[in-house]
Amino acid sequence: MIFLIFGDFYPNFFGMKPPPLPHARDGDSEETLRRIGGFYILFGLLAVPGILILSAQHHLFDQFFASIGSLYGASEYLQFKRIFEILSWAILIMTIIHLIAFIWIGCCFRKHDNYFACVAAALLCCLSVPLGTILGILSLINLNSPESKELFEKG
Repeated sequence: MIFLIFGDFYPNFFGMKPPPLPHARDGDSEETLRRIGGFYILFGLLAVPGILILSAQHHLFDQFFASIGSLYGASEYLQFKRIFEILSWAILIMTIIHLIAFIWIGCCFRKHDNYFACVAAALLCCLSVPLGTILGILSLINLNSPESKELFEKG
């Protein structure tokens, strides 16, 4: 575990040394980045069911607050309804931004364009557990290889 953090800078511990990292074959970096871009597009499209669920949930809670307001008086429950509407619209807008951003990042990976945005998206993607973490770490490993950096420099 310590070897993963310090790499070759850490002295041999009980005579153990970490194995060398595998080197990519010629042409693998380009194909790997295209595949990762495809996974980012799929990861972005995972937001579509969320948008549909949020829309249905908004409609159901609107009906719920309307029925409670008619039974117990509208003044108290209108405040909760407004708070819920603001929160649900904010979540819906963030989900749509997620959809657009990850599709754009997937296209950047596939075209080898905008290295900084790809690294930033990979770091942010690590926060989405569990699928985003796997995709983010895989992206960071591939983005840090010299072959990938050359591909992004060429454009």
